[in-house]
Amino acid sequence: MPVYVIGVSGATCSGKTQMCRKLMASGKYQCRLVSMDDHYWLYNSDKHIRLPEFDNYANYETLASVNWEAFCKAAERAKAELEACGPPDEAKLLLLEGILVLNEASADRLERVYEDDPVPDGYDTAVTWPMYAEHCAALAGRTDVTFLNGTESLETLYAQLCGLLDRLLGGDRRCLTSVPV
Repeated sequence: MPVYVIGVSGATCSGKTQMCRKLMASGKYQCRLVSMDDHYWLYNSDKHIRLPEFDNYANYETLASVNWEAFCKAAERAKAELEACGPPDEAKLLLLEGILVLNEASADRLERVYEDDPVPDGYDTAVTWPMYAEHCAALAGRTDVTFLNGTESLETLYAQLCGLLDRLLGGDRRCLTSVPV
């Protein structure tokens, strides 16, 4: 069975990582997770777009905030690990997770921590949400993207994700619904 690449995207702090970890813990699939959060440029990097209205705070909501080359290399390594492990008929999932993974073209080839750079007041409403809406709008109309309603419970979303995977992979591969979050 081939490695299936699953992109999990959504607004900041919307449960993307939690959903991926729950899927991995179910034990129903061989999974590897590559998280966009692990590939942000360091805060003091000149690669960031700075926001003068927020004391030149780095805009983490743009494609420029991520080292996509390193992200894609990590994804390629994870895919190779999956190809080499387990029985050939076992479902294997490469989970690519992050707010922009569906917007970055190079990602098609294959919990943020703010300890050192506290988010300025007003950043979420002035930058995070509008940038998320812009990136989401860019995905509208794509037939290879399934949108889930983020106002649903994690359990409901997990069940929907498992249903999508069951249809994609065929057969009777039901996810466990009792996996702790």
